[in-house]
Amino acid sequence: MSDSTPSGLSLHVGQMKSGTTSLQAELFHQSSRLAERGVYYKPFVGRFHLAEMAHVLRRDTTFLQTAPRSIVEHVLATPYGRTAWDELLCRVREEQGRHIVSNEMLSFAGPETRREIFNAFAGVPIRVVITTRTLSNLMPSLYIEYSK
Repeated sequence: MSDSTPSGLSLHVGQMKSGTTSLQAELFHQSSRLAERGVYYKPFVGRFHLAEMAHVLRRDTTFLQTAPRSIVEHVLATPYGRTAWDELLCRVREEQGRHIVSNEMLSFAGPETRREIFNAFAGVPIRVVITTRTLSNLMPSLYIEYSK
């Protein structure tokens, strides 16, 4: 790990239609190069941290009531939740380096889930990165997405 790479967790919370999928694809594509520099992007399954976050989100009443139905159904149907969550906790606590976790569904998380995530990583330096779009750019994108 580079001396300039701080250890800890970068938690990326991307609002829907804010470029989160593109960011995740690039992080996944560059994961080997990032690891050489002590930065780790290792989703349990696929290109983003759905299984890990599904474990906490499926119990979140705010998420269940406010997220689009298709997203809630996707989270509820996601396997490996507890296993993926436990693996993430161990990896971040035991491996030196900066770990990146990215999931747009966290933008719907309620205070109880945010507290649970922060408590689970107690003692680990956490940086929260939020991506968003202006409302004038977001609305047309959401309209197109939900008109399909």
